[in-house]
Amino acid sequence: MRASLFGNWSEPPLSPQEIEARDPLVRWRKRRAQGEPPSPEAKPETVGRTYDDGNGLITTEPRDDEPASTAEGDSSAWEKWVHETLDNERAVMIPWFEKMLGKFGDELLDLIEPQLKKIGALELKLAKLDGAVDVLRGKEPPPPAKFPKVEAWEDDVVYHEGDVVVFAGATYQARRDTAKTPGNADWTCLATAGRSVNICGTYDSSTEYNLFDVVACGGSSFIALKDSPGPCPSSGDWQLLAGRGSRGPAGARGERGFAGPRGDVGEAAHRIKAWHVDHARYVIQPIMTNGEVGPELQLRELFRQFLNDVQSPNANR
Repeated sequence: MRASLFGNWSEPPLSPQEIEARDPLVRWRKRRAQGEPPSPEAKPETVGRTYDDGNGLITTEPRDDEPASTAEGDSSAWEKWVHETLDNERAVMIPWFEKMLGKFGDELLDLIEPQLKKIGALELKLAKLDGAVDVLRGKEPPPPAKFPKVEAWEDDVVYHEGDVVVFAGATYQARRDTAKTPGNADWTCLATAGRSVNICGTYDSSTEYNLFDVVACGGSSFIALKDSPGPCPSSGDWQLLAGRGSRGPAGARGERGFAGPRGDVGEAAHRIKAWHVDHARYVIQPIMTNGEVGPELQLRELFRQFLNDVQSPNANR
């Protein structure tokens, strides 16, 4: 008995001569190759129905529907018979092979699948290693840094080594597992609380300014570098943030606009109806038609100049 992938066979291996003696198709092809015409004395042995006996073996029953003898050189009947026989064999053999391959294919897949997973893991490690080598050689940029997630610190919570929290405006990272408040030896301060700028508008020399106050002065903006800075910007205690820009070119003259509506007629202008004379001071004031008193007119210097001109020796000339 000999074993195979598809079951156990009860007879020993056949020699080529025994295969030829048992297989009518082999003998028929051999005679066709030698040019022998089919005849009653040289017909292929019959091949019957082929089926699976359920024990992993293929069984063929004898059949007696051999083709009748034909004229010399006419092999159409034998060809038809051969095709029908092959179709019969194919109809049984294909499902049988599919059944056997499916059965043993599952067993092979169970053996191969773990190895495929190992190969996939090795390929992934190799890809990572190749990427690291490329980074070291400068061919590829390094991967982006990944920082731990930052959370707000909470009381009665145990934080583990490497955890990052925000507490009182500062950022801390745990040096060990701890439930203590950030600021002691269990935490490392990564960033302290910062100060934001304070916009204070136009600079006023009488105002007290502090660090990070921002003012506008001379068309530019400055930020204080310390508390109680000196005058801006000459003291050196201020940092320029944005300088005043230069005047841009004049734009094109626009078109003349539409004339506006005519306004209402205004009141008549006021006139002088009298004068108020202050003899002692040589001052006069106009009195308007609406009763208002106009501004004073100083006449003393004018009269002094008149007397000087009259009393001058050359006055009659």
